[in-house]
Amino acid sequence: MMIGSLCSRGKLDLALKLLGEMLAASCLSTVKIYTILLKAIVNERGTNEGTKLLNEMRERGIEPDTMPYNIVLKALLDQRKYVEAKKLVSEMLSRGCEPDLFTHSIFIPTFCREGKAEEALSMLKLVIENGPKANQYSYDPLITAFCKDGKLDLALGVLEIMTSNRCLPDIDNYNIVLCALSRKGQVEQALKIFHKLDDVGCHLDVHSYNNIICGLWKMGDRSRAIKMVEEMGSAGIDPNDITYSSILCSLCRGRMDEDAIELLGHMVEKGCHPNETTYTLLIEGIGFGGWRSEAMELASSLVEMGAISSDSHQRLSKVFPISIASRQFAASAM
Repeated sequence: MMIGSLCSRGKLDLALKLLGEMLAASCLSTVKIYTILLKAIVNERGTNEGTKLLNEMRERGIEPDTMPYNIVLKALLDQRKYVEAKKLVSEMLSRGCEPDLFTHSIFIPTFCREGKAEEALSMLKLVIENGPKANQYSYDPLITAFCKDGKLDLALGVLEIMTSNRCLPDIDNYNIVLCALSRKGQVEQALKIFHKLDDVGCHLDVHSYNNIICGLWKMGDRSRAIKMVEEMGSAGIDPNDITYSSILCSLCRGRMDEDAIELLGHMVEKGCHPNETTYTLLIEGIGFGGWRSEAMELASSLVEMGAISSDSHQRLSKVFPISIASRQFAASAM
């Protein structure tokens, strides 16, 4: 196609001139021709010229399909022209042009990244009412954005919209919500969702349990947190380093250092080897529990074994008072 060749070679003016000659000679133009021109004109001259060409199509009786709209929509969003972008989507719907999944993937993540998740949700609802059903990738950015902003009612609302539109949330969607609820202290609400997941065919994983366990520890409900760890084992899910680290920290700060050390041994037995973060949490827990000298003795032993770095040892030595001998050891280890 001559117009396509001209556009690919950067000769947009000649391509537009050829289009004018075709129209003057009553040659039939097509959506495909305009789509090629739209890509070139938006890239070279911006969205205003692209919108003009889109309007010209309609004036000549050529109704755009989804692709021409998507080209202009993406350009508007790239230039942060959100009002114009919303108008364009509304125009698509009013003219009977159903937005496709690519349309969703353009405007929803962009609006969410720019802190406009509520506007994205409004647009999604409008699209769902008039167009094709959204898929998982349409909802994911909304759930993440609302949880990040602490708007948990809206995040839960998105889960309901998904279910009502036969797009079942996956465990990742639920885990994001469980994490946000637990961090905000709404552990009981998180537990209600947690206990319903198996019933809706969404299988719990280690992250699901960790979110609840961390929330329970934060609330000071140690007995239920430990019970949840036991429940993990019964469900055939092995705790990971995050599970153990959160419990170790709470045990140590609760001055239950013997239980913490026992748990550390259990962790190793299960094949989940402690990392530097785990050891540091244990040391901090012992130190904050009132056993500062014991904490630094353990830190000195661990840095000698290569289990923690000399940088970590130095940082801990600033937190907890240590003896002169320990200071000399820390200096020699660096």
